Amino acid sequence: MIKLKKLIEHRNMHLLIFVSVLVILSVALLSYLASTVPPVYALQTRIVATGVPAVSPSLTDYYEGEKRVVNIGGNFYAFYFNGTSLVYKAWINGTAWNGTYVAGMQKTGALAPDSNRWALGTTTVNGNQYVSLVYWHYSGTQVKVEAIRGLVTPGKLISSWSTPYTLLTLSNKTNTSCPHGLCIAAHEANATNGTLLLTVRWLDSSSHYSREKFRSNDGGLTFPKNWGAFSTSDTTKIEIVMTRLANGNMLQVQARYGSPDFSYWVYNSTTGDWAGPSFTTGANMTNNAIKQISADSDTSNSPYIAYVTGNPSGALKVARWFNNGTFNKFETANSTLSHALPSITITRDNVVHIYTIASSGGSNKVWETTKNGTTWLASTNAFGSTFNSPDQITAAISYPGAIWEENSATPYNLMFESTLDKFGIKKLYPTNSSGNEWYSSWNNGHARVINMNGKPDPDDSWLNVTGFSYPTSTGYLQVGSSKPPHLSCSWCVFVLWS
Repeated sequence: MIKLKKLIEHRNMHLLIFVSVLVILSVALLSYLASTVPPVYALQTRIVATGVPAVSPSLTDYYEGEKRVVNIGGNFYAFYFNGTSLVYKAWINGTAWNGTYVAGMQKTGALAPDSNRWALGTTTVNGNQYVSLVYWHYSGTQVKVEAIRGLVTPGKLISSWSTPYTLLTLSNKTNTSCPHGLCIAAHEANATNGTLLLTVRWLDSSSHYSREKFRSNDGGLTFPKNWGAFSTSDTTKIEIVMTRLANGNMLQVQARYGSPDFSYWVYNSTTGDWAGPSFTTGANMTNNAIKQISADSDTSNSPYIAYVTGNPSGALKVARWFNNGTFNKFETANSTLSHALPSITITRDNVVHIYTIASSGGSNKVWETTKNGTTWLASTNAFGSTFNSPDQITAAISYPGAIWEENSATPYNLMFESTLDKFGIKKLYPTNSSGNEWYSSWNNGHARVINMNGKPDPDDSWLNVTGFSYPTSTGYLQVGSSKPPHLSCSWCVFVLWS
């Protein structure tokens, strides 16, 4: 038997019947639907790409929680570096992950190190939705840090990629103190007023880390404002993240190898100035250790910084700020596991999701730790319990899902999974790692009445609903094909359909 979840949402439609279907169908029915009914789609949700995809930093590396998946209008776009260029795959209108598309007007070419720390964001400008990318590549004896922007039209591939905008031109020197050349990293975040703030760090010619902040008012097309390069005293990687505050303001947080606490700066959108640094006390990160952090803000624009206390794994904690940039407190999200690569995303329902990798039962697994209201829930294996050497995990942008890499050697698999289906409805049980998810064309934007008298859905001829709608005392539902061989479900339950 194969489980098929039909979860339908028709907006602006009156409550017609109180039934949807969670149906266990026979293999024969699934084969029938797949072979004869074009509107029914199968999605292999977990495997996005196979080969040598690179997503984000690895388990034992420094980490800023760079995002790699955006969900726009129910369509997913997953970005990764395939060894020769930044590319993306798309899941559009219920079809499988399809194609491999270059991110930009042309191939980015080989990325300069760190090749896993480029930045991805999404912004709305004048009613249009864009994705923005910041990356770096070799250009003769130099390395150029560039930004591009692409237009996202729901139901279509990304188009109208902009000409690369050069942010920095750096000398291509191999620093002996850094095995990754210039060790560049970038992190971007959207302010509530629509501006995009960006920070870039790199190892300069004096073998110290420098950083520079930029601002874009057009979703990453141009960055006319910068605050100049600042050279730090650090000779080990500094981890820098940004996340929004209220009133167009921004918080920048930094974690240093040689410090157990955070330093932070607050951007004032009215004056255009940054105040800081200020310092936290009590983060209890291991001193002189690799740092792994990530950032997001809740629906009140109050920031959360997720981090682990160890070197590099440890207890999972968060540092919190008020939405005016004043530090609030620390919280322990989970201390029963030794977590690595904490990637935080906060969804529109104000639930905090942190995805990590931790060992349990002798092997590494993907874990989700959530906070609903004021309570941190126990970490769970929301995507199942079988994984093959997971690594490089990072959360989707404002969506409860994660993308990561599996396999201990090439070819690596790039995996994606979410605790919601594509309609934004929470899954009670994760899809089997080798299974498919099936959807009909009910989510086609056409509201209609599904009669309970044996007549088929006008948009899905195979769907034939008979029985009694709630609240009859003997209510039942039968779903089947209106065409031969007239197969029907063997079990149905009542849920809300509106």
